[in-house]
Amino acid sequence: MATGIRLEALDEFISPQAVEEAVRSCGRGEKRWCACLPASAVVYFVLAMCLHFSDGYAELLRRLTDGLRTAVHAGALRVAGTSAVSKARARLGSGPLKVLFEQVRGPLTTPQSPGAFAFGRRLLMLALDGTVLAAAPTPANIKAFGPPPGGSHKPGRYPQVKLVLLIACGTRGILDARFGPRRDNEVALAKHLATKPTLSGGQLVLMDRAFHGHDILAQVTACGADFIVRAHSHHWLPHLRELADGSFLSCVPDRASSQRQAASRFCNRRMPPGHPHGVAVRVVDADITATPEHDHPAPAHCV
Repeated sequence: MATGIRLEALDEFISPQAVEEAVRSCGRGEKRWCACLPASAVVYFVLAMCLHFSDGYAELLRRLTDGLRTAVHAGALRVAGTSAVSKARARLGSGPLKVLFEQVRGPLTTPQSPGAFAFGRRLLMLALDGTVLAAAPTPANIKAFGPPPGGSHKPGRYPQVKLVLLIACGTRGILDARFGPRRDNEVALAKHLATKPTLSGGQLVLMDRAFHGHDILAQVTACGADFIVRAHSHHWLPHLRELADGSFLSCVPDRASSQRQAASRFCNRRMPPGHPHGVAVRVVDADITATPEHDHPAPAHCV
């Protein structure tokens, strides 16, 4: 049975010096809210909770204490009570963790990182996607994110948080993140991430069809980045020029061009009178089969 949590996984990307600097920059450096845990140790405890989310407070504290003694240079560190740690977390606040995120966020890639680059290491591959997380059912969370969504037979238990991330493929290093209530639109949250200097030239952003609209694609290209996005089958993508391999040059039209097309009598992929304005794209119509490890092939049709 494991008796301690090794902190090498954290130390590789988050040094004790970075933790102490984040704590000190928020005016928490001299705080020691319980006899067992200084502020830096509370930060490590929160990070360890993310890595070992199935462990309860007591078990996590017991297993973490030995590693923390070395990380925060606290030779007299003892296992704290769960109530004391809960109060210490509340008093620490989110400030040091925000500062720490700003210090360490990034792709975490090297030229040798497998699966991190496309086209012969010419473009760094990133993924833009969203998910939903459950939050603690506290009054503050319910006020910030809305009441828990209910099921068909009973009310929900936890408020839901919409989270959109920009992540490096291959390393899963987070470049940036944005969250809000579950009712928030993913594209609206993504627009806060598709900005300079987070996005720049030399990057290839992979996106699902939720992000196929003109506004977000125009914002990505304005940063100098390239993209691959899955399009809806009903998305109007006019033929501008046919290519030898069966793909064709097109554009994702802006709102004015889309409205003109909707009012015209032309079919979905034929050119209406006048040149549409939008984001220039190459359209590839393909069948892709993904075979997960130890699972059956999953074919999908992509445009």
